[in-house]
Amino acid sequence: MSGAFRWLGRISAFGWGLGFAVNCLAGTINATVTKADGSPLSDAVVSFSVAGQPAVPAKAGTKAVMIQEDKQFSPFVLPVQIGTTVDFPNHDTFRHQVYSFSPAKRFELKLYGAPQVGTQIFDKEGVVSLGCNIHDNMLAYVCASSEHLRQMRA
Repeated sequence: MSGAFRWLGRISAFGWGLGFAVNCLAGTINATVTKADGSPLSDAVVSFSVAGQPAVPAKAGTKAVMIQEDKQFSPFVLPVQIGTTVDFPNHDTFRHQVYSFSPAKRFELKLYGAPQVGTQIFDKEGVVSLGCNIHDNMLAYVCASSEHLRQMRA
């Protein structure tokens, strides 16, 4: 079994370390993602592939949700398989305008309020940074991969 690990967190790429153990007989991977000081890295995403098995895109109709509430996205990091449709429901009493300039997915959901829901299909691999044109402090990430994904919370 081979493992390729990627990370996404709230700190600089220079401040982290990665430790992992592979148990080939049981077919499991145990991963620990830490900062340089050894403390857990919040909202890390680990993706891995299994040697000899092709990457599998999401099944048709697979959905995930990135909520907008209290001027924040939730969750902060959303791991999805390529081909997943992500709904962006607005649970606030005011409007949001979600956007991304990331190479893996460039889009803009025009200004909309509750109970409206914007949607996007994440059809390319990569980390997609999300923002809101109305509320500059809103930030989140969608991590799209054709590999197996696991999210670890500190």
